[in-house]
Amino acid sequence: MEAKDKKILTEEDIRNAVSYLPLAKKTAMARAYAQDCLLQFDISTGNEEVDKVFPSRFQENPQKRMLYGMLVLLREYLKKMEDEDLSTEQYDVWGASSIFNQLDRFKSSKDPEIRNKVYDLVDDYREFYRMLGTEINSLAEAKNDLLARFVQYVSLSQSPEALQEQLEQLEKLTQEIEGMKGTIKEADKKEEK
Repeated sequence: MEAKDKKILTEEDIRNAVSYLPLAKKTAMARAYAQDCLLQFDISTGNEEVDKVFPSRFQENPQKRMLYGMLVLLREYLKKMEDEDLSTEQYDVWGASSIFNQLDRFKSSKDPEIRNKVYDLVDDYREFYRMLGTEINSLAEAKNDLLARFVQYVSLSQSPEALQEQLEQLEKLTQEIEGMKGTIKEADKKEEK
């Protein structure tokens, strides 16, 4: 990238920047973006019949996380863009401009207003980025939970008739348990007397 194409932050940019986003806003953005930061992939068991119904696994898409991180920095903190999305080309322009290093250099500004604002902005941004990572990991863990995946596999691999029969058996079992609870309560009352 040529020097003329680089994006340069100025002290005026820092003065106009936002150094703190409300927690609710950071949380909402982290939750919304985390949904789009997962890669879904299928696992082959070698058995085509099983593969048809075997649930997919999920893992973080680091490129999406970085794109959303840069988008939030530019749009919400630095007010340098209004777009809802950030292309990889836009990311590369700002990334090649060493935007984070530029922010770090402002930490040694002789102007205490600039220096303090950059420290606060960077700290708050890092908090958002950690929240995004936590949301992505939590979502991936929930989607990859072995028990949930097994239940999904079993439910997908059975016919509707077999599922209906299992539901009826579950209902009978639930009624039996409720009956046992009543009997136990009655026995407990007799013992108290």
